[in-house]
Amino acid sequence: MRFVFLFFAFGLSTMSSAQEVEESLPFVDPCLEVDCPTYEAISVGRTVQDVIREELNNYPVLIETSEFNTRGNCLEKLQVIYDSSFRNKLYAIPQDPHWLEIFEGRGRHIYVCDSGTLNHYWDKDNQIPTTWRMVRTSIDLYLE
Repeated sequence: MRFVFLFFAFGLSTMSSAQEVEESLPFVDPCLEVDCPTYEAISVGRTVQDVIREELNNYPVLIETSEFNTRGNCLEKLQVIYDSSFRNKLYAIPQDPHWLEIFEGRGRHIYVCDSGTLNHYWDKDNQIPTTWRMVRTSIDLYLE
């Protein structure tokens, strides 16, 4: 026990003397001795609004919106659409539990459950820009 107390007391005295030495040293700006780099303002490239405006013609078009009481009901409707695609001999790919794509001709139908809302989009040429997936529910807000 004495050893622990001595070790603790020695550690405190060493720490306080180190703090005293540090406080007595004057502050020296390192940039006075060496050429420090200077930074210029970064030029902002295209904004999100610019990207959306450029790609807007390639975004899928919202065809229909259906409201459901719950997300579960929306997902059930998505399952019904998926099952009917097989009866109609269409190629369907469930991307996520809430996202279904059905290919028809050169385009595709995209069904997305956003909470209790089922959104149905049509993509005419299978060329969806990546940004659409990120901004699809708020395109109007970005373009204001």
